[in-house]
Amino acid sequence: MHMSDPGFYLLVFGCCSITGWICLGVGLHTLRYQRRKERREQAHATGRVVGAAKKVHTPYRGRPVVYYVPVVVFTAGEREYRLENENGHREEKKVGVGRTVEVLYDPEDPSHFHLADDDANETGGKRLMRFGGALIAGAAVLTLVSWWFRLLR
Repeated sequence: MHMSDPGFYLLVFGCCSITGWICLGVGLHTLRYQRRKERREQAHATGRVVGAAKKVHTPYRGRPVVYYVPVVVFTAGEREYRLENENGHREEKKVGVGRTVEVLYDPEDPSHFHLADDDANETGGKRLMRFGGALIAGAAVLTLVSWWFRLLR
């Protein structure tokens, strides 16, 4: 298939569009998950980052990725909790061991919590949605430009 072939542009448009819609869907799902989590986790506590837990994620057929999540201690009700946050950093020093943090937790199950200053899920969801939108828009522009130049011949 050559670039002058109309099927080439249709193939590029289709691949970019499908990938864009998938990115939009995953981004929207991530944002919804974060919003539901934030609605459940409304109780406040002051906590302290007491350590950094090393995590290793190995994507399918990929290299292992090492990251560090904050280990947070806070009191909810009469009980003290020592839990790992779900979001972390690639560099251990960015975890901020020793800092005081605001913790928002689910009063029915304090093991479900997030840090008030942690917007990692929302940021990732928004980035995916922007990337997906850019792919769809780029595919549409590419298709329109190719049709325009075909009309001019």
